[in-house]
Amino acid sequence: MKIFFRRVTYCTLLLLAGCQLGVIYSSDPPGASLYQGNVGFGQMPVNVNYRVTLNGPFMTTGCMTLQPVTAIWPDGSRKEVSNITACKQNGYSQAVLIKRDPASKSSIDEQDVNDAAICKKYGFKEKTNEYATCKMQIDQARKDAIIAQAKYAQDEQRYNEQIAAYKKQQDRAAGLALMGMGLGMASNAQPGGYASQPPIAPIAPTNLNRTYMLPGGKIMNCSTTGSITSCL
Repeated sequence: MKIFFRRVTYCTLLLLAGCQLGVIYSSDPPGASLYQGNVGFGQMPVNVNYRVTLNGPFMTTGCMTLQPVTAIWPDGSRKEVSNITACKQNGYSQAVLIKRDPASKSSIDEQDVNDAAICKKYGFKEKTNEYATCKMQIDQARKDAIIAQAKYAQDEQRYNEQIAAYKKQQDRAAGLALMGMGLGMASNAQPGGYASQPPIAPIAPTNLNRTYMLPGGKIMNCSTTGSITSCL
């Protein structure tokens, strides 16, 4: 009882500066990666920390709604969850399990049939190492597409932050120039370490084309549009 009191008192004191709620996300089936907006947290299970304040809903009403998250499995199936609620009565360390929808499973079965047809087209027979390698390469193509799309999301977020900082610095320089205090700032030279030119926007991966080597020196071409990866 004394230990519990000490823990509550300690976190209550931290709330004055901001305490953390830790949520461990896991997936069923395992292996999905977690995304929150444009931010990727890696393969689940993974812990995500949320800031809790003394005047926030977690402390005042007892519960808080977490930001929507998306689980993406290596085969390309995904599930978005937007109604996650964390309540104080469950403590400062909680868990969330994201289950793939049954509909996604049926689409995965259809996808597996298509993958099998592709590998057989290359002359590989089932239950052979060559056939297994072919299917692994198709899976790798989907993973590569997910990684490229996640990298673009992170680059885009970084670009938006840089643009906001650049515009803020431009406005500040213009204001100082008008007051006669920034004669040197009226030019493109920017103080404070900011670039004199605006940052360059990242290029979205619209149609990801990749080449994979199969057993026997055979070459397979894969392309991804949106969340669909096709190999020929």
